[in-house]
Amino acid sequence: MLEDRARVLEESRAELRDRADRAERDLAADRAELDRLRNAGDAGRDAPGRARRGRANQPGGQASQ
Repeated sequence: MLEDRARVLEESRAELRDRADRAERDLAADRAELDRLRNAGDAGRDAPGRARRGRANQPGGQASQ
């Protein structure tokens, strides 16, 4: 009986470890994507004619902050 319980706990632990590893990989990928988008956005700030939403200098707009 104790052996069965230990086996179940070990299997659960292995599944949780796999889920945690997967979550860490997903988080790293999401952070990399966010960094890529931020860098692309920063590069685009100097682009002529680029409109930015939520700014007070847009006709009829107000700062969203």
